[in-house]
Amino acid sequence: MFKARLATELDSTDVFRWRNDESTIAASISNAPVEWEDHQAWFAAALASDKRWIFIVFRTESESQKVGMCRFDVASGGTSAEVSINLNPDYRGQRLARAVLTTAIEAFRRATSPTVRLTATIRRANLASEKVFRYAGFTTTSSDHEFARYSDGSG
Repeated sequence: MFKARLATELDSTDVFRWRNDESTIAASISNAPVEWEDHQAWFAAALASDKRWIFIVFRTESESQKVGMCRFDVASGGTSAEVSINLNPDYRGQRLARAVLTTAIEAFRRATSPTVRLTATIRRANLASEKVFRYAGFTTTSSDHEFARYSDGSG
């Protein structure tokens, strides 16, 4: 079982470590490492923003067992949000991404609105993410040689 909560300042180091993992860098839209100072500024701004929601997903038994995170970037007007997922590298390969994504989506919808349309942009080489988003009900809306764009059809 999993739970999600909004990220706090105490999660910054974990999110930074996960973001700079080799596998994350390879799958990211921007596939370059992030410097600590840049991350700190971005993370503080993200926590202060009403347009960016970061959920930390953890095992029910303990909030210290952080399995991953999902970020929701709400578009102007609030009718859609771009979602991205990143797993704690210690938990990769255990088939937990589906649970992380669906748990975070449920938490986001409870905190905002059940009708916000969710979208995702996934590097086409990232077959694992494509599979996870399809499992969560997302369908392809467009693609090019590098990225596929998905929507959950809400809204």
